[in-house]
Amino acid sequence: MTNLREVRHPVTCARGAAVAAAAFLTIMLGLATAPRCQAQALTTLYNFCSQSNCTDGQDPRGLIEGSDGNFYGTTYWGGTGLTTYGTPRGTVFKLTPAGALTVLHSFCSQANCTDGSWPLSGLVQGSDGNFYGTTGSGGANPSCGVNDPDCGTIFKITPTGMLTTLYTFCSQTGCTDGRIPSGPLVQGSDGNFYGTTQSGGANSTGEGTIFSITPTGTLTPLYSFCKLSGCADGQFPNGPLVQGGNGNYYGTTPSASYNSSGGTIFSITPGGTLTTLYSFCLQSGCNDGQNPAPGLIRGTDGNFFGTTEQGGANPAPVGSSGGSGTVFKITPSGKLATLYSFCSVGGTSACTDGAFPIALIQDTDGNFVGITEAGGASALYGGTSFRLTPPPVVTIAPLNLSFGNQNVETTSASQPVTVSNIGAGPLNISGIGVSGDFAQTNVCGGSVAEDTSCTLNVTFTPTAPGARTGSLTITDNNNAVAGSTQTVGLSGTGTGAGFSGTIDLFPTYLSTGYQAIGTTSSPKPFVVRNSGTGPLTNLSVSTTGDFAASSMCPTMLNAGASCKVDVTFTPTALGSRTGTVIVAGSTVNSPQTVAVTGTGVAPVTLTPASAGFPMRGAGGPATFTLHNSAPSALNHIAIATTGDFAVTSTTCGTSLAAMSDCTIDVSYTATQFGAYYGTLTVSDSANNSPQVSKLNVFVHR
Repeated sequence: MTNLREVRHPVTCARGAAVAAAAFLTIMLGLATAPRCQAQALTTLYNFCSQSNCTDGQDPRGLIEGSDGNFYGTTYWGGTGLTTYGTPRGTVFKLTPAGALTVLHSFCSQANCTDGSWPLSGLVQGSDGNFYGTTGSGGANPSCGVNDPDCGTIFKITPTGMLTTLYTFCSQTGCTDGRIPSGPLVQGSDGNFYGTTQSGGANSTGEGTIFSITPTGTLTPLYSFCKLSGCADGQFPNGPLVQGGNGNYYGTTPSASYNSSGGTIFSITPGGTLTTLYSFCLQSGCNDGQNPAPGLIRGTDGNFFGTTEQGGANPAPVGSSGGSGTVFKITPSGKLATLYSFCSVGGTSACTDGAFPIALIQDTDGNFVGITEAGGASALYGGTSFRLTPPPVVTIAPLNLSFGNQNVETTSASQPVTVSNIGAGPLNISGIGVSGDFAQTNVCGGSVAEDTSCTLNVTFTPTAPGARTGSLTITDNNNAVAGSTQTVGLSGTGTGAGFSGTIDLFPTYLSTGYQAIGTTSSPKPFVVRNSGTGPLTNLSVSTTGDFAASSMCPTMLNAGASCKVDVTFTPTALGSRTGTVIVAGSTVNSPQTVAVTGTGVAPVTLTPASAGFPMRGAGGPATFTLHNSAPSALNHIAIATTGDFAVTSTTCGTSLAAMSDCTIDVSYTATQFGAYYGTLTVSDSANNSPQVSKLNVFVHR
């Protein structure tokens, strides 16, 4: 992948300063007006900590342009608000385009930091013109305390600096409403704000939440992470959400070392239904990326784009581990494409194209601009800013086609190969080639648009007997590399002409007789003979219906040789069952078949099913036969009658051997005239127990 271009302006930053680096990028791109982000002369507008004790703020955490043309942001440290330890807890500031800075609010200005402290991210301007943001600690909840970092707030501030605390986290028992909000808020199309917390939630592990809050401060927890086993739904969300065209919100969770997670991408409805769209590290070596940077951006095409700080196709720079990171695209339905793997240039001792990307935006020309924490032409851990033209990314399925046996000089049915462009630019197909005894029909044309697929239909026409191989080669601009090739393996076997083997079967009909349902019959054999003048190759045996075959035949049977195949019957239903044994091979008369039949019967029967008696006051006996059709003994036999009927004698014990019978004699004694009815019931270990025969007699005067 070599479509990363225009590496420029190395940015020095530590890996822990991801948000600060993102803020730098936002400032530069917000002030640069060239539509293609061409190299600009850098002007420092303001240096924080210019005032004594850094009362003007320190460590900026984000910058946005307000509707009034000024810029607004937060700092993590600095300001005039102090805790009991004398630590300033951050600010909200305004910056004019000319560089004049005004501190609008210093956090921890109120007793016990009820106004919040340590903002971890920037602001968002609401539709009402005010600015909304979060702090990672502090708040009005008494359990938070002035120095407790585990609560946090959501606030509103006017352009003139009037701050209102809308909500303090950990207001619910067990912090089920979340704690430590980190990423900036996003205002949805419904007018409410949506965001995430790094910790807290309704699950016992407390590994973060997604929430919504109205502009007046009513907060609703939408989802608590680590709801699924192994936290398969993600944990510790620390980035902003972005709303898609379907009204749902999209975001990321980072990797977690203790459960080998590579991080996730998720979507969530405004009502709180979360779907994990993708889990990173699905590919070997985490080639698909690992540890997504906080948040996604929505591209102009409606898809989402982001970076992973680790993983990818290339190792990390010398001194680090885990891969150098990627740029990726994901569709709203969850189909991910890796657009670029860093450290593709210069090797791990240089990584001149950058490593560990942490921020990404889309330029007005549709390209993407971002920064990396490491790599670059100046220093291995200096960092870069980059521009990425989104490339096409091709997937081919399947990667192998097998056509099986096909008569020489005849053409098989076609099999499809699907060419999909899951990338972010048109896939230009410059050539399609096929080798061997194969042909293809191209319905793709010369280009495959983003997020679409086309089909190549491949056929096999063997020109000679035996195994035949070939390949389908597609030449395109995959990953923006002209002349990239993708290959599909093709195989088949030519049969017919040139084969002198002949399949003869004896007999061609087998009857397996009666067999109890769910049991397997004794094997019935038939013989396969090669009556031809040459070897019979690729010999195979298969069956249909309730029949199975055990073949003693080799895959190659020499001329004049024979082998045996045993067929068994395992009925799945009562009554007549039919099937076929199919013998195939590399020969003109392939395949040949043997018809097989059998009859499924109940495992145990009691006959006759009913019996009448002479019309006297007493009579009998009537004789009934209990038959065990199963191949194993029948156990736990118990015999009972109802009515004025009784068992007078029986040859049945408590067990009955396999494939054997016993008899039961039944008589009756009537106490008065009339019709008498009863039953003879045998209970046993058979799966059709009990067996019942009806008894009846009509006694006249």
